Amino acid sequence: MVRLEVAWANLEPTQNIFQLLYLTRYVDQDIVWAKKHGIYVILEMAQYKWATKFSGVGAPDWSVSQYAPNETGMKAAASNFWVNSTLQGNLAAVWRNIAQHYANEPAIAGYDILNEPWIFAEPK
Repeated sequence: MVRLEVAWANLEPTQNIFQLLYLTRYVDQDIVWAKKHGIYVILEMAQYKWATKFSGVGAPDWSVSQYAPNETGMKAAASNFWVNSTLQGNLAAVWRNIAQHYANEPAIAGYDILNEPWIFAEPK
């Protein structure tokens, strides 16, 4: 079994527009390879330093546009996600699309909804 990272930023680079092409062009190839070798896949929504704006990967640029491009901004963006029902809804919609795409794929063993979630400060 392997964990295969996917990034919200690649799946929804524009708000409310799901990029199926990211799955079909990249992720599907990895799943074909895994199946060929008898390996199950857990799809993992990666985040490291929350977003590319903060020299990381994860959340799309549009979701962090109001934050300063520094560590303070990154901590605020990650913390505020937990009280922002709109952003949570966007991420949930992305997962619905992923789950629909792989609904009949026996190589998918599970989903890691958000890898290593954290909060730095009281959300505002």
